[in-house]
Amino acid sequence: MAVIITTDKPKTLLSSIKEAIRSGTITNWICDSDGDLTLSSDQWKHKAWLRPRFTDEGLTLNILTPKQTKLSKTTYAVYHAKSIEMLLTHFDNNFRHARATAMPVSPDVVS
Repeated sequence: MAVIITTDKPKTLLSSIKEAIRSGTITNWICDSDGDLTLSSDQWKHKAWLRPRFTDEGLTLNILTPKQTKLSKTTYAVYHAKSIEMLLTHFDNNFRHARATAMPVSPDVVS
């Protein structure tokens, strides 16, 4: 259950995402002290996190759930859809493809 982003400049893209969150350009995401992204709305905040990881394809956002919590299909869908929406809205010139996997992949953490 990951978002896989094909880009030639994954570090630049991730830095741009985090800067847009810090500056308030992106308001529906929070970047925590571990560098993970979580949605900011009361309904979805801390239901899951997306952990950035650099790969051969570019940038992957692996999903993490709170300890002792089973990831629901709805939470999975919202986090992945909102992350791809954010990429398309703000960074469409910085990547070629973004896709979400249907099942967990290493190193997702979905208790």
